[in-house]
Amino acid sequence: MTSPPPLTTAALFQATLDALSAHVAVVEPSGQVVAVNRAWAQFCTDNGGSETSCGVGSNYLAVCGDAPETLEDAPVMTRGLLEVLRGERPDFALTYPCHAPHERRWFRARIVPVRYGPAITHAVVSHENITERELGQVALQESEARFEALADITPVGIVVGDMEGRLEYANDAYLRLVGFSRSELEAGTLNWLTLTPPEWRHTDERAAAQVTARGLSDSYEKEYVLRDGRRVPVMLALARSGWDGHERLCGYVLDLTERKEIEGALRNLNTRLEALVEERTGELIDLNVELRGYAGAVSRDLQAPVTRIMSLSRLLHMRLHGTLEAREDLQFEHLRAEGQRVAGLLEDLKVFAQEPRPAPLRAPLPLGPLVLQVRSDLEALSRGRRIEWSVGDLPTVFGDHLRLRHALTQLLHNALKFTRHRPVAHIEIGAHIEGHQATLRIQDNGVGFPAEQAAELFQVFRRLHGEQFEGAGVGLANVRRIARQHGGQVWAQGEPDVGATFFLALPLAPGGVLSSDP
Repeated sequence: MTSPPPLTTAALFQATLDALSAHVAVVEPSGQVVAVNRAWAQFCTDNGGSETSCGVGSNYLAVCGDAPETLEDAPVMTRGLLEVLRGERPDFALTYPCHAPHERRWFRARIVPVRYGPAITHAVVSHENITERELGQVALQESEARFEALADITPVGIVVGDMEGRLEYANDAYLRLVGFSRSELEAGTLNWLTLTPPEWRHTDERAAAQVTARGLSDSYEKEYVLRDGRRVPVMLALARSGWDGHERLCGYVLDLTERKEIEGALRNLNTRLEALVEERTGELIDLNVELRGYAGAVSRDLQAPVTRIMSLSRLLHMRLHGTLEAREDLQFEHLRAEGQRVAGLLEDLKVFAQEPRPAPLRAPLPLGPLVLQVRSDLEALSRGRRIEWSVGDLPTVFGDHLRLRHALTQLLHNALKFTRHRPVAHIEIGAHIEGHQATLRIQDNGVGFPAEQAAELFQVFRRLHGEQFEGAGVGLANVRRIARQHGGQVWAQGEPDVGATFFLALPLAPGGVLSSDP
């Protein structure tokens, strides 16, 4: 095996140059190139040059542009090289593009002197390919430009600053909000801490503690005080960010002025509405008291005369018994029936005029036995008629026994009354449960009513069937009042000559599942 030749200083120098990735050449004061490394030679060849044009023995000044009589007129690289060789500057650096047809390239040129004692004997010229770094910088600049363009069109203020409140960046929305110009921002005169009134500093301190603990604060509200003394309500959120080895705060600021104005207008409107509702409620209470008083007075004042009229007519009928013709006897029967109808009207008025009782007793009340009890009470109305009852499983509700008995009596009485002309009356009673509410359903095949008149059924003295059926138009109004006293409601559906269905919704007792009649 042949031993390599001994390593000379010249060979070591060339090997060292060749190990460098930058393109390196050593130039004499005359501009002549006395040494190049492998990277320099390869770059020269790749770009159409040769050893004669840019290798050892070529003149670098000719490549850069021959030195003119004055350096002011020389190309930048020529001027830099000559100034370094003459000792007029310690070194020279220049970043320049050198694009090829198939790619974009950037290089960083640097020229440093070589001294032998006090004299400058040579200059080392290096060209480093910095394309990747430059492309990254271009991409960063484009990204920053896009970010600033997007940030400046958003209505939310965006700021970046240090922990002492000095702002490095603010978008247009933030500058408009606080009334500062971009030149003032760039001059460093804008500080977000000085915009905060002392009484709101604690909100910033709490947010800063949250940022320290978890890197992000909750959104919070405070005020900014502007240069003219005006105060602006804002909502903020802070986040921690850092680059270049420094920690910064990013803030997102929303102007709440318009929202606060709307909230204030809504509060004023609610206040006015509450006052109006209170006023109208007072008027309704007064009218209700007057109505009840009038109904009570009518019932009280007419009850005795009606009783006397009925008694006298009955007595007269008894004395004339046997002397009256059939037509006259029938007229006495009509008189008795009308008297009973008026007496019933007065009794309904008496019930309606009663002062509201305390809130109903919230006790579990099985509806199955209560329906049986009410049916028994109404047995006289069923006598001699064909009535088919269908009673399903009924729940246990919370309610007052006497009040709900009265409500069910009225609803079943209605079903019996308005099926009176049917050969066979069908009355179905069922229920369903939804959430914490039980709804009782009473359906009949009676005369029914138009659907658009359903709400009128529960108005006082409102009668949809005229004189065809007896009644004062008070019973269903009392059912509605009882339902409301229990926190429930009542409503109806109907179709003329087909039938009607009444629904009574009441609070369900715990465990009040549907159960059959006992």
